[in-house]
Amino acid sequence: MAGTKASCYNHYLQRADTWFAMNCRTQAVLELSGATYKALISNDCSAIAPEEVALLREQGLLVAAEDNELRQVIEANRRIRMQPSLAGVCITPTMACNFSCSYCYQGDTLATHEHAIALHTLQKGLDIYLSQLCTRYPTIKRLQVNWYGGEPLLCVDRVLDLSAWLKAHAAGWGVSLELSMVTNGYLLEKNLVGQMARLDWSWLQITLDGAREVHDRRRRHRTTGDTFNHLLSRIAYFQDFPNIGISLRVHVDQLNAPTIPVMLEQLANTGLDKLKNLSLYFAPVRSNARMCPMDALCVFSVSTFGSVESELLKVAAAVGFRTATKPRSRIAGCSANSPAVIVVDPQGNVHKCVGSLGDQALAVGALTEQGLHITNPTINSAWLNWSLGERCRSCNVLPLCMGGCSMQDVLGVDNRYGSILQVAGDERCTPWRNNMGMLLATYVDKLLQHDLRRRDSEK
Repeated sequence: MAGTKASCYNHYLQRADTWFAMNCRTQAVLELSGATYKALISNDCSAIAPEEVALLREQGLLVAAEDNELRQVIEANRRIRMQPSLAGVCITPTMACNFSCSYCYQGDTLATHEHAIALHTLQKGLDIYLSQLCTRYPTIKRLQVNWYGGEPLLCVDRVLDLSAWLKAHAAGWGVSLELSMVTNGYLLEKNLVGQMARLDWSWLQITLDGAREVHDRRRRHRTTGDTFNHLLSRIAYFQDFPNIGISLRVHVDQLNAPTIPVMLEQLANTGLDKLKNLSLYFAPVRSNARMCPMDALCVFSVSTFGSVESELLKVAAAVGFRTATKPRSRIAGCSANSPAVIVVDPQGNVHKCVGSLGDQALAVGALTEQGLHITNPTINSAWLNWSLGERCRSCNVLPLCMGGCSMQDVLGVDNRYGSILQVAGDERCTPWRNNMGMLLATYVDKLLQHDLRRRDSEK
């Protein structure tokens, strides 16, 4: 049809005589006839029925002929960043940790208790900061507070007290509150989970590192050693608290990848595959300067990890676990580039990214009783004025990545975290870039299986 063209962010998959198309910008997936597929790849839509054209346009697979999609994506990114609908506060009550993971980028140098900012100072600073922020950006309707570390549950009283205070004050800032935590999970107790439930906690993330024997070698407690069985018993508590989600992060590298199917069976043997509020995802271990040489040599490249991830997702689904196979839009980009996102360290110093925690030179400010005081406007402006690099502008999966982590762009590769957290070239890309076929096939197959089960249930 005249005046339209296929989106540059379309990707296609054939299953028998049927074609599927996915658009990275809208994440829409449509089943196509062979004729419609040929029309889209040839950019000649004159033979497509008007009602199908309307559907393709609605789902983003067809766009107006004059549309500059790259410009639209970049403009959408900036609009979301500069007119935020949510505020994010990541609070790190301690950099100490009760685990000693071999690949942790924070390392043992940060594993001591610190003199923390007084709770009343933190509360007053947050109150003024959030009141001013929500007044400046009336588009903000949600406040996401994530607890991070170190291990935040080493400061459980502070976590609970401040969480209760945040819940009591959220309405005054005109926002809804979402509480979450990244924790190793070791210190979770059932009564603590109950307290979190009463505070309307949204989710927790807990990490496993492969089958029991491998996990216990890599994620050891500093004094008691093995942690795998203990963590599984803690995760099981959440069956009584279905409103709290558990995001199970599974670290993967060449050393532990062969054991992941065994790990999934071990989880299923304890009934965790039946836990409806649990979902899992696979994350590649990244090389860093504090790794032992053998571990550093065994990380997957992004392109290789994509194929490994695709196979592991199939295995997890077959065992019965909920997995995140759907591509997720990242048009909003890195949250550190938003004016409404801060990271607070134990002393009240403010960073834009958890990757710079522990390096005072990379802090952008501090929380005081007068609110947020910017002490490093140069670095703060660099975060807020980030722009998409040239190498990413021609990428046909750009909306799924938006250049990835922006820390290397903002701070450069020569800072001490640049060599620890970031890598150059394709290693910064989403696995979808190099493994679109396999990952899209995994997602489409999951949709087809869900549709088949739905039809069977309707018979």
